[in-house]
Amino acid sequence: MEYLLVSFHVNDVGVEGLTQAGLQSSDRGAELQLLLKDLNACEAFYLSTCNRTEFLFAFQHPIPLTIENVFKKASRVFRKRDEIIQHLLGVALSKDSVVFGESQILGQFKRAYEQALEWEVCGSDLSPLLNSIIREAKSIRSQIGLTQVHSSISTVAGAKIITSFEAPKPRILFIGSGETNNILAKYLKKRERFEFIWSSRGHQRAVQASVENGGEVLNWDLISKGMLPHCDVICVATHAREILVDDVGLLNANPKMICDLSVPANVCREVTSRLGILYFGMEELSEELAQSQIISQDLMNDLALLITASTEKIENELVFRDSKRILMQSFSKLNQVWESELNALLTGQLAELTPEQKTILTQWAQKLVKKSNHVQIESLKDNVRL
Repeated sequence: MEYLLVSFHVNDVGVEGLTQAGLQSSDRGAELQLLLKDLNACEAFYLSTCNRTEFLFAFQHPIPLTIENVFKKASRVFRKRDEIIQHLLGVALSKDSVVFGESQILGQFKRAYEQALEWEVCGSDLSPLLNSIIREAKSIRSQIGLTQVHSSISTVAGAKIITSFEAPKPRILFIGSGETNNILAKYLKKRERFEFIWSSRGHQRAVQASVENGGEVLNWDLISKGMLPHCDVICVATHAREILVDDVGLLNANPKMICDLSVPANVCREVTSRLGILYFGMEELSEELAQSQIISQDLMNDLALLITASTEKIENELVFRDSKRILMQSFSKLNQVWESELNALLTGQLAELTPEQKTILTQWAQKLVKKSNHVQIESLKDNVRL
């Protein structure tokens, strides 16, 4: 089994490059299946967040030498399994996310894995690795106390909105009903002084968000036509590649603030500036963090040490799993050999034994083989330090 991880980060490829690196079609599952076929890979995992895109592939055969030509602009390419584990642990733990240590990325990682299973592009080859990464990331978050820092980009944006408005019940239009806006709404809802409006391409998702968080539902066609209702804040968080709120929509809504958490941006910064609207996007969010959040170097050092330890642990588990599978295949063949030899012995040289004696001899031989197999498995565990 060979592995290949191709990583794109917005700091290296820019927003446009990150957009181009991701799956492009509306049916991402079918697109990933087609990519698997083109690369002659057997399994895949795909993760896309606001600042990175990750492709992980498993191959039953040697990786084609030309494969990196498919991903020419990648930030980094990993081929060694332990390096892949270490990198993905860092991703799952938000080591270099917009918000250091945020919890949202681990949730996205888990959903990406569940999505890969649903798309039937991930199975017995990648599942043990990905499940172990999720398990260890949860454990590390608990050990290191990452809950002490901002939990997500949504909560950082929420804090900015709260400090920007003192008027009673500001109206907030959420464009996009995914996790980012849902977390933001729940954060604001605790303050009990906001009115929500929801709109999403998937109408049912907007309805669900309104049920969970309160508020009205706005038909998506009105967004695309610029017929936005009056509101104080527009929060945009979608996977759209284009501008969703133009100058017509802004003039109709007349908001005081835009909170654009989309990559690429879904609201034009220049237009908001011209109209005198406060714009809070990913750049502003990073600046806000730089001013308000000092990351302890000790925390970073502890995180690095725990990631290294967990990488070794996962690698050892996978080595044991691979070796055990080979051993079990060998045991199966050996069992067939000794059963055949024992049967030949019992029907030949030992044919005069009574049925009871033959049963006792057979049971003894079975126990001996079982014990021998167990000793080899335990020895393997010791060798890989499990």
